[in-house]
Amino acid sequence: MEVERKYQEWAFWQESMELVELLCDLEIACPKEGMSDIGAHLRKAAVSVPANIAEGAAKGGGYTANHLRHAKGSICEVNTLLQLVQRMNLAGDGDLEKLLELTDSIYLGLSRFIKAIPQN
Repeated sequence: MEVERKYQEWAFWQESMELVELLCDLEIACPKEGMSDIGAHLRKAAVSVPANIAEGAAKGGGYTANHLRHAKGSICEVNTLLQLVQRMNLAGDGDLEKLLELTDSIYLGLSRFIKAIPQN
């Protein structure tokens, strides 16, 4: 029996999976004390994006929009952390540009999809 997973066709889910893969390869130099866990925090926030999309799609009903809003919050968190990494020169700008573009695209995709969901 094959399980239907329509959310895997959604561009913003696919992009969020790509984002996680790219973040796992990102080298973050953390010379300052107390900043060494920024990479782990960034990856944890990024992983929650596709996970929340999948969970919301699976639960359906009012849960879908709620979980997509959680994913939207997490992608904003990822974007903010990436901007922090950029400001502090903890990673190469070339690496960060692609990641920041992905966060913007995912945010827009989630926003459009949430607006299209009928409100109860």
